[in-house]
Amino acid sequence: MKAVSVEQMREIDKKTIKKAKIPGFVLMERAGFGCAEKIIEFIEDRIHFNHIKRFVILAGKGNNGGDAYVVARYLYENTDIEIIIYAICDIEKLGDDSKKNAGLIIEDVDYSIKKKLTDKDFRQGDIIIDGLLGTGTTGSLRKPYDNWISTVNSSLLTVVSLDIPSGLNADDGLIKDDCIMADMTVTMALPKRGLVIGKGNEYCGLLRCVDIGVPQEYINETESDFEVCFACDAKK
Repeated sequence: MKAVSVEQMREIDKKTIKKAKIPGFVLMERAGFGCAEKIIEFIEDRIHFNHIKRFVILAGKGNNGGDAYVVARYLYENTDIEIIIYAICDIEKLGDDSKKNAGLIIEDVDYSIKKKLTDKDFRQGDIIIDGLLGTGTTGSLRKPYDNWISTVNSSLLTVVSLDIPSGLNADDGLIKDDCIMADMTVTMALPKRGLVIGKGNEYCGLLRCVDIGVPQEYINETESDFEVCFACDAKK
């Protein structure tokens, strides 16, 4: 499977929304549901649900945060495990698609906006879902992302990142300050180049990809020098 740059993925998304007439809200919902299914498979294969006490969803300001809200909704509707959402900002500050998806879940779960995370925000048995920064990471980490990422890593809990570990540059796989150390990364539509070069292999953990319904012709039109083999979780 091709690995693409951030700009290439944005162009594919744009074509899918404008030419294929698939709304961004639908793509986000497909992405979040697909990620949640991979999370459930990961738990069944490697942990077991009896050991899971809570899903702790970390939701950022951008579309990655929107994906996180969709993941929360799917896990709420399809498991009996407690869901808690820690959000960077109020949903009124989110983009339209993210705001709509957030509105479908926050009244049903434990939801709070936090300026800072501490070790007390996590418990033994938590699975942390990283929906903080996604592919938008460039340069130094801003507050409060630096605190959130360091606190997650110091917790030593199981972490699943959505699309790309927060703090990892999705184009070159480099880390400016700090980065989520994920046990699994579920990327959407196509893997991003930063997952297979630089520090990508070290920080993404298991790599999985979900189909969000992007027309194959748009993928075929996209040139790439990188390819990911998911059968062996290694780059070719």
